[in-house]
Amino acid sequence: MTKSKELILERIRTTLSERKFVVDGNIDFESPVRFPVDENMAVAFSDEIAKVNGNCLMCDSIDLFAIKLQQILLEKNIKKLYCIDKEIQQILEKSNITYSTDDFIGMQAAITGCELLVAEIGTIVTSSRQMIDKRLVAFPPIHFVIAFQSQLTKTLEEAFKLMSGKYQNDMPSSITLITGPSRTADIEKTLVIGAHGPKELFVLLVNDEKKL
Repeated sequence: MTKSKELILERIRTTLSERKFVVDGNIDFESPVRFPVDENMAVAFSDEIAKVNGNCLMCDSIDLFAIKLQQILLEKNIKKLYCIDKEIQQILEKSNITYSTDDFIGMQAAITGCELLVAEIGTIVTSSRQMIDKRLVAFPPIHFVIAFQSQLTKTLEEAFKLMSGKYQNDMPSSITLITGPSRTADIEKTLVIGAHGPKELFVLLVNDEKKL
């Protein structure tokens, strides 16, 4: 071992020996770290995703979904919306919303579906079994997700039970959990939104009564 390495290790030992670890004797170990989800899971999901800088827009119908999506596209001057999901394409076409299936690099936003929503933590569950390019959860500057109220679950445990029941012994090769836009604090401990993925995330939550 070189002398420089020995000096570094000695400094580490000295620092650790002098460091005092203070434990607060008043720590509450009894209070729950999780709280029951309100019976209105849509409201709970909307509240939780807002806490992580995501957006949830309630839509009473597919028509209202299209109107709200068009408003956002107009407000943000989005002209290149990427979509490869056939069912979503049908909805967009009926509402005269243009989209692209081949200009991946030039996209300004992308729209996908999802497997489930977790109300407790405001999380979106997607899987490789859907018509979702894995890159779509990380590449587009803005990510739109169309979801239905029947896809709401209270907890992550419930979501995985539903996934297991749906796919049985043929589970998807990958399951992705999305909780708000991309974020990191790696650089000088400063929170940066959109560093490794979408800067904005919109969930358009549709009432199932008019689901296609």
